[in-house]
Amino acid sequence: MYLKYLLMFVMFSYHIISVFIVENTKIYFFNLQTLSSHTGCFIPILFSYVLYYMVLLLMEANTNSRLLLAE
Repeated sequence: MYLKYLLMFVMFSYHIISVFIVENTKIYFFNLQTLSSHTGCFIPILFSYVLYYMVLLLMEANTNSRLLLAE
């Protein structure tokens, strides 16, 4: 299962790390013409990704699915 979702795991990890860095440092965004600030979005995004992976684990572990039985 981990190999199947490896690219998604890497991209989500990159996203979480980048949000953490932007939240905790002062970075100037040239495309937005503004400085970064603490918005409090790190914990909700981390929670949403953990919840998403928990749902994936539960769905992968489900062997009583009708889709699997129809084959």
